[in-house]
Amino acid sequence: MELNYNKDLVKSLLKELSFIEQSCKETFSHIEKVEFFVSKYHTKPESYISNSDPKYRELAYGDFEIQSSKDELTEIFKKIREDILRNREDN
Repeated sequence: MELNYNKDLVKSLLKELSFIEQSCKETFSHIEKVEFFVSKYHTKPESYISNSDPKYRELAYGDFEIQSSKDELTEIFKKIREDILRNREDN
């Protein structure tokens, strides 16, 4: 039922477009039938990769104490501090 309503809606919108836009008059004014193809199989959309690289100003200062007694964790925290300071310099 909903699909039939949508078909009628598309058909009426195309006819209305022919009255509004004169360049579409010849093409859309004589529409008698609108058909839809409905499939239960959906194609997988291509992954969207944005070309933009948003930059945000670093809000952290990197002035925290490292209270870990494990050398491995201490090194990780030092790398985090270096990243924060590098990001602050870039902005």
